[in-house]
Amino acid sequence: MTERRKQFERGGYYVERGLYSALEVEDAKREISAVICGESPNAERIGVQIEYAVRQGDTSVESKELSVRKLMGYVPHSDTLTRLVETERIKEVTRDLLGDDVKMLQDMALLKPPFIGSRKTWHQDCAYFPIEPTNVVGLWIALDPATRENGCMLVYPGSHHELIHHENVEVDGFFKDFGILLDHPILKDDPVPVELESGDALLFHGLTLHGTEPNVSPLRRRAMQLHYMDAKCVYTRPNKPEFRQIIGRSYLECV
Repeated sequence: MTERRKQFERGGYYVERGLYSALEVEDAKREISAVICGESPNAERIGVQIEYAVRQGDTSVESKELSVRKLMGYVPHSDTLTRLVETERIKEVTRDLLGDDVKMLQDMALLKPPFIGSRKTWHQDCAYFPIEPTNVVGLWIALDPATRENGCMLVYPGSHHELIHHENVEVDGFFKDFGILLDHPILKDDPVPVELESGDALLFHGLTLHGTEPNVSPLRRRAMQLHYMDAKCVYTRPNKPEFRQIIGRSYLECV
């Protein structure tokens, strides 16, 4: 068993240094900008979520790019970003943590712009996914240095053994987000901040409790967030979507 897998199984997460090269980081940032500005082919087919404060008219920013909270569903519409979700390094780490048959579950870019990037409440990603069993791994890949000040990931080690109840909770008094109740006993302990350099990645179990603080700095905090799953998992709702094969094979009546 690799050291990566040992730490992942014990604590529910692992920091992978240099998962993206400097060139891959720049390619990702350039393409994200092109998608937001409508300069990438098929940009209109990619989901764009604007920060809540901008949507409500509570603040304004100097450019559209600095108003975007996240991008969703750029695979397969962006050739550049699609290439970056199935690099050889990603295939290596997902095989190590999930086995020989892996599919992609979800692709996003989380952009948390300077000063207005909002909090993400405490949650487990598998609470969002109709997937059983919970053999899901998230890859949070920093495109900028991620620090406490600009909203790096915060995790609760060892929280990946069971699903906690989730519901819509109030965040900072002005919007609702899906997460655990803020009086849950686990939150009495302090989370672990995961500060990363650009290109580094946080690998985390789909049940690992995590969240982020607002970006209170003048610095950007862009990241790719990708989810992968064991191809033998089952989709538990009607109308199963097609999931992208990353390595290995598919299985009948599975994802």
